Amino acid sequence: MSLTDKEIIEKLNRENELLKKRIEKLEKLLLAYENPHTPPSKERFKERPLIPDEDKKKNGQKENHEGITRPQAKPDKIISVTATHCHCNRKLGLPVLIESKIIEEIPKPQPVIVIQYDISHYYCSCGAHIIASHPDCPKEGRFGKNLLSHIALLKFEDRLPHRKISEALIRDYKIKISPGSIFDCTRRVADALAEQHKQLMKKIRRSTVVYVDETEIKVQGKTYHLWVFTTNKITVFVIRKSRGEDVIKEVLGKKFKYTIVCDGWRVYASYTGNLQRCWAHLLREAESLANKVHSAKTLYEGLRRIFIQVKAITKRTPEKLRQKIHNSLITQLQQWVDYTENYKELRKFGTKIKNGIKYWCTRVLNPKIEPTNNLAEQKLREPIVQRKIFGTLRNEKGTKIMEILLTTITTWKNQNIPTQEKIASLL
Repeated sequence: MSLTDKEIIEKLNRENELLKKRIEKLEKLLLAYENPHTPPSKERFKERPLIPDEDKKKNGQKENHEGITRPQAKPDKIISVTATHCHCNRKLGLPVLIESKIIEEIPKPQPVIVIQYDISHYYCSCGAHIIASHPDCPKEGRFGKNLLSHIALLKFEDRLPHRKISEALIRDYKIKISPGSIFDCTRRVADALAEQHKQLMKKIRRSTVVYVDETEIKVQGKTYHLWVFTTNKITVFVIRKSRGEDVIKEVLGKKFKYTIVCDGWRVYASYTGNLQRCWAHLLREAESLANKVHSAKTLYEGLRRIFIQVKAITKRTPEKLRQKIHNSLITQLQQWVDYTENYKELRKFGTKIKNGIKYWCTRVLNPKIEPTNNLAEQKLREPIVQRKIFGTLRNEKGTKIMEILLTTITTWKNQNIPTQEKIASLL
């Protein structure tokens, strides 16, 4: 029995209503995943930015940008490539031209070197038991220092799971190490670097500006928090259950007298009044709002202009002038807060500006401070990628290993210290 036109239309309308409800539900789920606080690296769908054409970054090489040419490698070996006969079988004389072509190559994977250490024991007449030692012989286990440091970097720099590390070692070196033993190797490296981690914790406390951020991480399926405390030279990671002020006190001390650059998470303001709030977060949220609400476009442009002024301050700007600029910008921010009071849809965002009004222009008074928390967000990118690959840490031991190795490896990279050699020297 065929349907009438009326029945077909009614059916299509019902299906349309169901689809509308489904779309609405999916949009709500997407908002839960992605919001104005979401960094650009995590955004799935980007709205058209409200950036004037003149301020848009152009693709390709920037104006006045000096290109970087890779330096020519110095040859370790020179091979003469010659010929004796032409294809017509006539004998060739001396070459009329020698063309040099430099090739960079890696050696074939070398077989594992197995070393036996015959360790002498002694008894002294004083009763002491003396055991001889060798700098290249590890105190624990049967794997050498270079192998242990290589495994640590495969895990925490190359982001390989234990199973893939095991496969890579078989492929490249014909050495079989089980995934469980791989974990134990990283534990041994972490034990050897624990003192380094402790010293870096002490050093970060003496830094005049510290950039702080945190993100969720799973441990045995439960939500923990991976914190980063960083400068241009030192980066410290800690993994804790808490996202509260107690973690900041643990790392920076109960009374930190210098400046923290951070997002708007309330625990920072309760810890110290010496803050620089992140303009990247503020502008992302303002831009997102401007794409939805017409009255927010003027607000977004006004905040952008203030940010440009904050960013333009340098050490060469006289102190008295910086103070005047600071007071002027605070006044402008208050005016924008007042502006939001006129629009219901902007009041919540206006409150955010107001709550942090003391902290948006700290950089004007101290140009050493960056106006965004991008540095901390950049340092979190590597562990965030690892989080996506590994899913969850299996135990508390894993959290300790991760925070020690991430801290030391990242810090040494900041300082251009060869990481593998550094790790091996401390084992």
